Amino acid sequence: MTPPSETHLRARLAATLVAGVAAVMALSMGLRNEGGVDAGLPLYAAAIAAIAYLEGRRFGDATLAFAIPLLLVWRMGVVDEQLRFFLYGITLAVTAGTFVVRSIGDGGRLQLGEALVLLASCVAAMRLVPWSAELAPAQAVVILGTLILALSLAGREGIGAGALVACLAVGIVTPLEPLKATLFPLLLASVLAVLRGPSPFSVAAVVGTAVLAGRWAWPMAALTLASGLLSELVEPLIDRRRRPAHAALAAAPFGALPLASGALAAFAWAPESALRLPLLARPARITAVSLAAAAIMLRPALGALYMIAALAIVLADDFLAVGRQGSGAGEKPAVPTVAIVVSIAMLSLVGYSGAVASRFPLPLPIVQVVAVAVVALAAVPARRFPAIAAAASSIALVVAVALVAGGGPRLEPVDTSAVLAAGEAHEVDVPAGNELRVGLSGGNLTALEPGTPVGTLEAIDRSGRVVRRELVVGDLADWGLGRPGHYFAARNDWPSSTGAKVAEYGHQAFFGGSGTVEISMPGVSRLRLTAARSLPDRGRLHLESVSVVRR
Repeated sequence: MTPPSETHLRARLAATLVAGVAAVMALSMGLRNEGGVDAGLPLYAAAIAAIAYLEGRRFGDATLAFAIPLLLVWRMGVVDEQLRFFLYGITLAVTAGTFVVRSIGDGGRLQLGEALVLLASCVAAMRLVPWSAELAPAQAVVILGTLILALSLAGREGIGAGALVACLAVGIVTPLEPLKATLFPLLLASVLAVLRGPSPFSVAAVVGTAVLAGRWAWPMAALTLASGLLSELVEPLIDRRRRPAHAALAAAPFGALPLASGALAAFAWAPESALRLPLLARPARITAVSLAAAAIMLRPALGALYMIAALAIVLADDFLAVGRQGSGAGEKPAVPTVAIVVSIAMLSLVGYSGAVASRFPLPLPIVQVVAVAVVALAAVPARRFPAIAAAASSIALVVAVALVAGGGPRLEPVDTSAVLAAGEAHEVDVPAGNELRVGLSGGNLTALEPGTPVGTLEAIDRSGRVVRRELVVGDLADWGLGRPGHYFAARNDWPSSTGAKVAEYGHQAFFGGSGTVEISMPGVSRLRLTAARSLPDRGRLHLESVSVVRR
């Protein structure tokens, strides 16, 4: 009997996987509920089938295909929608992570074709749920841009894990509205092309893409071109072996950049290590730090893009260096295996399932900037950064859980809510206490700048004494601040103390702009909320909740 050919085996594998996806689709159509969470189940099944097919082509087995019936188990056995969507994401993340770990190993690379299929499958599963015909062009641009970014990072041996993680991150954070914002992956691809080796074509690509994308992209383009120019001017002046005095010359322009990178390097290393200062002339390192610092000064929506761009540059920096110098013996530019699994799991889940997003608040921008600066300026190998970030995130999560588990004050809720227009007031009687915790948000207030007055909150005791608290944007924000359609338009700042939960699901998921305000007064028994007369015509101040704190 003639053994089946490789082509025949691949055809049988493809047919089996297609049948599995069809079964998932049929079940999903028969059991679909009004919430729509499960409408994307066939897309998750198709993504897993694509990854299993890649596994079969490369290794001759497709054990990852068993994740497809696992999706059916979640669909039929888990009642809670958020938890079910959470499990869909975990299943895809583990499937993708397992394949990457098996393919890349320690120091290897993913073949270009495999990387493109993997990226297209994962990004599509996250960006097309829920489906919207109106957003289809924007979704297509994001997916295509992510693949172009991957191509710009590809070398002869394929794609390293750092570049793969960077592409996944960009594919996830790129907003779908407005349409010009979807050019972010293309802009970053152009930026990396300049950092890889400036040329008239790459410079023109950065400038042209930034012009099309709009003013939000201009600082990124300017910082990239300035860093590249600075590097080109400084490097020829430095002889790394025979002119140690020129190391001090290199520190001058770098010290003028954010975080005083030259001084940081001088203190971080021993005096004789000052000869290593020219390493800072690498434009990728300077650009990463500059973009990270810029993220602090920009609006939250733009700051997120700039921070992801900085992290992407740091992750891809080892790959860029190898691309310029050639792969030497013993070089391992890939991200460690554990970091691959952690990174892909986080990038596949955070922000796309309410069950996950509500439990993974983003760290403060300044913490991210310091992390980028340490890795970029202290010459820490970029391949170690994901492992460092994963460890830091785990510690932060453990601390957060410990604080929550440690208990807190007992809250006695008051049954009340109100929606106030400009100048309107609302009073509510509360059980006698010394401290109130009030949940507030705004409506149609996205155009207000941080610090803009929106109302007053007054606590009144039985004798008529009053404690007043002025409310501004920052204590609360427009509830739809994070909604995709407001991504670039919103001028609010996120509340410093928030109990907001995740609304919607899939790529439409967002954090509400609710803020929590505490007001203290002995024997407080009444609360009065007054909306500022300066609110916009359609602006509203929402009283969401009132609780008396019992300690």
